[in-house]
Amino acid sequence: MSRLDLSTHYYDGKLTEDKKAILRYIDVAASVPKDMKYEAFTHLRTTLASRPSFDIQARAHFNSMVSDFWRLGRSPGPNYDSTNDLYADDLLYICWQVSEEVDDKDQRFNIIDIINCSLSEISQGGCAQGRTHRLLGIMQALLELV
Repeated sequence: MSRLDLSTHYYDGKLTEDKKAILRYIDVAASVPKDMKYEAFTHLRTTLASRPSFDIQARAHFNSMVSDFWRLGRSPGPNYDSTNDLYADDLLYICWQVSEEVDDKDQRFNIIDIINCSLSEISQGGCAQGRTHRLLGIMQALLELV
């Protein structure tokens, strides 16, 4: 594995094709009113916390993302990846939507554990790009599952 494979910033500006594939989901998430999105995040936090996989790192990164979203909304900031024009809060909202659409309880818990694992791994890149790149990857995987 090369050093570039380990660097989140290797993907800066390179997610155009990945983004095109999910643009309709992003457009919907971007149009959700701030208070409704925050309510969804509150529900997601409760669900994430119900699983053993919600470790200290996952909790910290989730809380940071949601706090940054509430404080700054759609303004450029810690959730906005300007290199790919993506907001981490939109991707997190889509992950929540996917988890809510699953009827099978075991599959839903698996999805929640995947989200928790990805949130925990953001500790390797807590910048906007680290947030969006990890969430985009898991969101794409989750959309293929359901």
